[in-house]
Amino acid sequence: PAGSVSMHENVTTAEAVVLSTLQVPPGSRRRIVCCEGDFPSTIYLCRAQEALGFDLVVVPSEPDLSVDVQRVVDTIDERTVLVAVSHVLFRSAFILDPAPIVERAHAVGASVVLDTYQSAGIVPVDVATLGVDYATGGGTAVPTTHYTPASGTLTFPTGVLSRTFTVTTFDDGVV
Repeated sequence: PAGSVSMHENVTTAEAVVLSTLQVPPGSRRRIVCCEGDFPSTIYLCRAQEALGFDLVVVPSEPDLSVDVQRVVDTIDERTVLVAVSHVLFRSAFILDPAPIVERAHAVGASVVLDTYQSAGIVPVDVATLGVDYATGGGTAVPTTHYTPASGTLTFPTGVLSRTFTVTTFDDGVV
């Protein structure tokens, strides 16, 4: 929807922006949940929030480097303010089902940031249907090498939820 996209140079920066919106509220809602198998910079960013008064819970990976989604769900409670998880784990290519995590987080009033860097464009994911509060992603295209950079404003009339626009790419044989 209009106003819902914020472009950044990488997922780490995008997630830092998300984390910067958090304020330690009075009371006990100060838990951030992430997974051991998430990209290291996500865990580093979440851990840095401890200095601001947040509590971090890192859900351990399974021996096969997967994630027990139920273990994540069980970690989310009324103390949770944010859950940051990866849709596809970078080390193992494990595909996490975010739906139960989003459902539980929203049931207790927590937000969810879903890292789609390893999945966007490869594994079907509809972040609007999932209801994630933030989705981060990225790519490896290089301006002027892989595409023609351009800037401008993409506006959406009231009621229009999607638009198509053209990005000129170069046929360099790399997929």
